[in-house]
Amino acid sequence: MLWEPWKFAFNESQAITAPDEPDELSMWRAWEWRERILTGQRSILNRNIERNMEGVDLAMPLTAVAIDGENIIVGPPSDDVAAAHRSAHEIVQTSYARAFLDEELGGVAGRTPLLLERAVCALQDLMELMLPRGTDPETWDDKDPREFACAFPRERITIFLQQTLGIEAALADTCIGYLVADPTGDLDPLFKIGLWHRPLVLSRDGQTIMFAGGALVWGSPIRRVERWLQESLGEADLSDTPAGLRYEAALRDALTEALDVNKTLAGTTTVVNHIPQGAQAEEIDVLVRIGSTVIVGEVKCLVGPAEPIDRANHVRKLEKACAQASRKAAWLAQKPGLLVELLGEGADQCRLQPLLILNQSAGVEWEYEGCPITDARFIELFAKTGTMTIGGFIYGQGDRLPDLFTTTLYTAPAEAEAAIPDIFLKMPGMDPFRNSISWDQHVLPIAEGKTFTSWFAQQDVDAYIATMKELAGIDGGDGDDDDDDDLQENV
Repeated sequence: MLWEPWKFAFNESQAITAPDEPDELSMWRAWEWRERILTGQRSILNRNIERNMEGVDLAMPLTAVAIDGENIIVGPPSDDVAAAHRSAHEIVQTSYARAFLDEELGGVAGRTPLLLERAVCALQDLMELMLPRGTDPETWDDKDPREFACAFPRERITIFLQQTLGIEAALADTCIGYLVADPTGDLDPLFKIGLWHRPLVLSRDGQTIMFAGGALVWGSPIRRVERWLQESLGEADLSDTPAGLRYEAALRDALTEALDVNKTLAGTTTVVNHIPQGAQAEEIDVLVRIGSTVIVGEVKCLVGPAEPIDRANHVRKLEKACAQASRKAAWLAQKPGLLVELLGEGADQCRLQPLLILNQSAGVEWEYEGCPITDARFIELFAKTGTMTIGGFIYGQGDRLPDLFTTTLYTAPAEAEAAIPDIFLKMPGMDPFRNSISWDQHVLPIAEGKTFTSWFAQQDVDAYIATMKELAGIDGGDGDDDDDDDLQENV
């Protein structure tokens, strides 16, 4: 309520918290849902396609396969474990974080986010072997936790990472140092950034490593990379670091590659350009010309917000960035010669459209100061093709490959131009998420016979299925429920 549009009321019978602006609050759930789906969808598709393939590459040739007394046995992973390794690597390698995976953390040569993520995969496998199996919690006593505690001498973990990652002992030990939370040391970083990126706990004497199972197994790979980078670079937002400039450059390269293969827009686009800092009165991250329209892009690489105060600060950042983009577009409109120099003959007659381009979903489809907000995934897709895959069926049956269905964004250059900016304010890929958020309430008893009612936004699976059926052209009114059953099964 302090940071978000919620309201609180209290009377003789009940206390209640309810959304003051439900549509705005619903979008946070829709963005979160979209981000989660997009993060994992490639891995889901690839694992389905690999089902009957042989000789699939191993993301990690070695991992923990057994524990024999005090010895950790290392060997090739099982098929299921190897598939999990590939999925974990794909999640970070196909996300915006791919631009930072080779960043040296803390100035240590070879210690990169990609190496640390591989270390996490190996440690997850080791922890799985240590978990108790077939035990009855009712029979536990206060000694049992120590009997199955997932703890190892630091030296053994160092040797284990040497073997599984193929690195020297010194580098393995520095990796451990970057994954360790020390409860006896300075706690300020843990309160500021959190524990999820540091899933190992160091004993008081520094000789024993204990695994924080929840953080190790359930932590988000992308959020881990973000937190490692934040600690290394000393900034809350990656846009304010040299890594942010590399992200902008990577986005320009991606847009260039996308336009190069777009046959529909062939001959109507020019090179993707920008105005670097110090070259002119304004710095512009991305300039893309499509026919007689120029997109003036402001790129922001922001850490995804998790807490109410983070979301409030995120909104302020979006407002500021949109105002910047609109200001820069207005400034550039007064520089016809510069437009021609950067974007070719006739650029001085183009309409200029400011656009804020984010590295993730939180904020897409919003607009401030006449500047729509989209993300890098969608602007790259829009630049690459007039057709968008919006869903599909995964059957998991023998050699049957996924069936994907698409929607049309544009079929001609004029249609692509006409779609700007409205397509960024109502992105086709957001429909299943935006239209599938509903509100419900928890009612809890409190003192003196009163109740506490708390409203919350949730994912409405039935509405999601209905939207996906509509997008896929499945009518359901023909009496054939097979497609409906398939869709329900996939959801």
